[in-house]
Amino acid sequence: MVHALIVDDDPVIRFLTARILERAGYSVSECATGDEALERLVADGTDGGLAEVPDVVVSDVAMPGGTDGIALVRSLAHLLPALPVILMSGSADALDAACRSTRPAGVLEKPYCAVALLDLVRAAVG
Repeated sequence: MVHALIVDDDPVIRFLTARILERAGYSVSECATGDEALERLVADGTDGGLAEVPDVVVSDVAMPGGTDGIALVRSLAHLLPALPVILMSGSADALDAACRSTRPAGVLEKPYCAVALLDLVRAAVG
C-alpha cells in the first residue's frame, strides 16, 4: 500500500487531504509542521536509519516554525533524494518561488479538487 505523509498547519486541510487519499486507497499520516515531519522521519535510534519512510509527501509551502515547505523539500533532498514531495499553497507567488528554489514533484494551488491531488500523487509515486 502506498503511504502518503501530509504536512500542513491547517487541521482542516490536513483532514480533507488525508480523507481524499484514504478514500483512494492510500495509507496516510499527518504532521502539523515541517519540524514535526522531519522528527517523524528521522529515527531516534543509534543506527541513523529512518523511523518512517512514506512514498510521497504532500506539504504546504507556508508553515510556522523553522521548517516551512521549501526547507522541508531541501532537507528531504539530503535525507531521501528519491522521495517525491508535492507542494501546495493558496498563493501562486509562493508556489512560483518554491519551484524556483526547489524541485518539487508537483505543485497544487489551494483550493484544489480531489482529482488534481490524486493525479499528482499517482504521477509522483509511479
